Amino acid sequence: MRKCLLLYVLLIASFAKTSFAQLLGVQKNRLLQIPTVHITRVSTIFVPVHIDLLKPIVVSLDHKVPANLQQVACDHLKKFEATLILKAERTDQLTASLQWETKYAFYTTGFDIERSLGDSLHFVPVNFAAASKAASFKINYHLPDINEYRSLSFYRIKQRNSDTSFTYSNIVSIKGYEPVPIKVYPIPIKIYPIPATQRIRIEVAPKQSGNAVIMVYDVAGKLVLTESTACTERALAVESIDISKFASGLYQLKILLPNKTFLAGKFIKK
Repeated sequence: MRKCLLLYVLLIASFAKTSFAQLLGVQKNRLLQIPTVHITRVSTIFVPVHIDLLKPIVVSLDHKVPANLQQVACDHLKKFEATLILKAERTDQLTASLQWETKYAFYTTGFDIERSLGDSLHFVPVNFAAASKAASFKINYHLPDINEYRSLSFYRIKQRNSDTSFTYSNIVSIKGYEPVPIKVYPIPIKIYPIPATQRIRIEVAPKQSGNAVIMVYDVAGKLVLTESTACTERALAVESIDISKFASGLYQLKILLPNKTFLAGKFIKK
């Protein structure tokens, strides 16, 4: 009986040892099946940012630096809307100064300068300026325009582009010139004959030697003749002017003397 009991205990112990070993093997196999965790340094997961310090600044989120950052900048700027700003002022009685500025006008071929006299409704081209070949995204232009209109003048710029489109600037105005008051020389001017058909004669006695300028205006105020003549101080100067091709009517004559004063008179062409 004791032998049977001992044999039973040994069998139970052997079975328990085998089951425990199997259990440990299963747990070990489970542990071996857990995936390995790889830890990556934080600095390696950031996307590098490349900044071009040339104007304009270019920021790229690509991991590769573009081969030509200036070309990238140019392509980016070409997406901006072009602008055209005009300014104008009168510099003297005969000249108006025009200044305009363009931004992002990469496809511009030239500019038409348009002017309207008296109002802002009747613009006509009066000049042309070619576009600058500079690569800058901001370009300034300057151009004088001959303008002796006595009332308000209006200007605008028409920007022509290579794709046949065009853009207008803002409209600006300049005031008319103010004529210099005529200082009548105390010594009278003599014009004869009146009326005349072929020629008129002019007699003056200037206070200063030098060159005098004779100007003839029609009844509308248009300058139709300009002549220069030499004169001597206090000496009687006589000048003959051909008026045979003038239209019949009333004319005004002015003489700018060497001392910068004027003589004025009138005559009739028959």
